[in-house]
Amino acid sequence: DAPDLIVKKLKRAQTDSDNAVRYDKENKPGISNLMGIYRAITKDSYESIEEMYAGKGYGVFKSDIADLLVATLEPIQQRYNELITSPELDVILDEGAAKAHAKAS
Repeated sequence: DAPDLIVKKLKRAQTDSDNAVRYDKENKPGISNLMGIYRAITKDSYESIEEMYAGKGYGVFKSDIADLLVATLEPIQQRYNELITSPELDVILDEGAAKAHAKAS
């Protein structure tokens, strides 16, 4: 997804009305899922994430995780775009199609 769409999706991610950034998979599955994503990227513990966002609410957390995710995905998306627009890819695909056609005949 494009960076602006990632931000939009994260800001709209379902959370409860409590507004406390606290990991509780059973009672707060929405925010717990977002915390899991944050933790996977930063390697921070759930406890340290809770401490960082104590009193800040979901809005700040969602904004920060959106920025973090966009920055993490940027080099991957950039490389994907380089590969997908490469003329070399067309050559490889054409060669593969020719081989498949020859075997199918």
